[in-house]
Amino acid sequence: MNTSDLMNKYKQAAREDIETAALNIREPEGLQETAAKPFESPRERITRHVQSGLYKGRQPKLSAISKKVPGQSPHFSLPTFTLAGDEDPTITASNIAKSLGKEDFVESSVAAGPYVNIVLNNEEIVRVATELARREQSASPPSRQVYIVDFSSPNIAKQFGINHLRPTIVGDSICKLLEACGHTVVGVNHLGDLGSQFGLISAAYDILGHDKMFNELDLQEINELYIEASKQNTPIGRRIKHESRSYFEDLTNEESEQVTRWAHIVELSREHLDEFYDLLGVEFDITVGEAFFQKRSVVLVDQMTSDETLSLDAGGTAYTTTEEDQHVIFRNGHGHTLYAARDLAAIEQRTTDFDPDNIIYVVGSEQTGHFEAVFRLALKSGLASRLGTNKNVILEHLPLGMLLGQDGTKLSTRRGTSGVAHDLYLDVLKAVKTRQTDRGSVGDKEAKLIALAILKWEMLESSPAKAKKFNYEVAESNNGVFKVLYSYVRSTKLLQDNQEIVAENKPCATITDAEKELVVLLSEVEHRIGLAAEQRDPKQICDYLLELANLHGTFYKESNVSSPKVTTEERAFRLTVHKAFTNVAAQALGTLNITPPTKM
Repeated sequence: MNTSDLMNKYKQAAREDIETAALNIREPEGLQETAAKPFESPRERITRHVQSGLYKGRQPKLSAISKKVPGQSPHFSLPTFTLAGDEDPTITASNIAKSLGKEDFVESSVAAGPYVNIVLNNEEIVRVATELARREQSASPPSRQVYIVDFSSPNIAKQFGINHLRPTIVGDSICKLLEACGHTVVGVNHLGDLGSQFGLISAAYDILGHDKMFNELDLQEINELYIEASKQNTPIGRRIKHESRSYFEDLTNEESEQVTRWAHIVELSREHLDEFYDLLGVEFDITVGEAFFQKRSVVLVDQMTSDETLSLDAGGTAYTTTEEDQHVIFRNGHGHTLYAARDLAAIEQRTTDFDPDNIIYVVGSEQTGHFEAVFRLALKSGLASRLGTNKNVILEHLPLGMLLGQDGTKLSTRRGTSGVAHDLYLDVLKAVKTRQTDRGSVGDKEAKLIALAILKWEMLESSPAKAKKFNYEVAESNNGVFKVLYSYVRSTKLLQDNQEIVAENKPCATITDAEKELVVLLSEVEHRIGLAAEQRDPKQICDYLLELANLHGTFYKESNVSSPKVTTEERAFRLTVHKAFTNVAAQALGTLNITPPTKM
């Protein structure tokens, strides 16, 4: 295969991915002629009542009281400050309390100053539990917007490091949260497959020598060459850096030997990454590297220097300056465009091919200045102008806090301070098998699901913007996910042992406070998913699941289903609540891409 064919092979594969994804947006699969009737939560019923009455068009801000004092706290509390307008909020509260009290799902509706405290009646609790138990998963609303989510996006020529777990797992969850809200999502893995590291690796191979032909090197050996080439405080390191420029220039000019070496690195890297993504269950609609955008980036930078959108210094460097006076370089003094220029070309391509509402970049906070500059230029130059409108694509950077070692320094695969992610997974899997053997054996399938859940929870349980110290003993330290999974497994086992019909929506005269609290919180699942998607914060789902698990613990202890003292209707209702819990827990876990095991 000649040089041109090698380059075109990768570009054609990327173009096919893009065209397939674009076609799926225009002609989405699986559309049903009639959508199932959606579940209406108590929150939605209360909201509908308020908006259809005296305060039409105003959006009530409703709080669910999940930690209530038995016999004292309401199920929901409605503040009326934003509803009142010019009216005294206490009068507004009184008006709403009176009208809500007439609804057939409300036990009591009491004004307390500017608040309305609402308690649901038993019939509503039974209805909610029954509806949640009947559905295996929520039917998503019709697609509203098109989102492109750029996440994971590792540099290649190295093994997938622990430091890349966070952008991969957080970005994957953002995709699933948006999809759960009915949006069309295109997940993009924008690989760093073009950069100075290729010149360094190729120069190091020739200068340091190696007992293998280049096309026989494995990924670890290639990474070791890069690490050696990066030691620039030595004479040999300085020589490698100096000569690497000509190697990289040969690559950008598609010189035969360098393209062949580059193709070998790309092939090895893609195979390694795909294997680990498969293990995580992470899928992308498009995998495309920077090399795909190289030629277009040259044209864009030439245009922007010509019209002075970009500044030029005396050495020919094309750059712009951020509000913090940070220089972001788009073309260096050697005439090579950098990844900022290729990001501009990517925005142009995504806007043209997908006409998205939003493009979200799930990337470390250290790149904030970079994205500020790229977004500003894309908007100014019209690259992000939506087709046939005067609107722009919303360009959004979700800045991830750094993943730190226990010494507080950033984990880095190149510097050797970040381990290999697959090795970490194997360590966690081994710890899970040991821990589970101590408590009763589980199969390999369940152990793998638990290990993956631990890894993902570790990356998701903190707010994305916060820096996180990574704990290598994660399997022993992270008990939150164990509590959630164990609650799910307990309810699943109970349902398997009791095959009676559930979810018949039959009256139940006696419902405990623990049962009511759990059902009310279960009814909030779509509201919580919506908030997490809107705020780009999967941690909120982790928090919600922990709240559910805590209430489930009390419910499981207090609401026995096997005692002879339990009536038939109580037993049926409690099993219905267990089924509702497993359905909602699976739905929430699904937005984190966590599959619960059936045994622990």
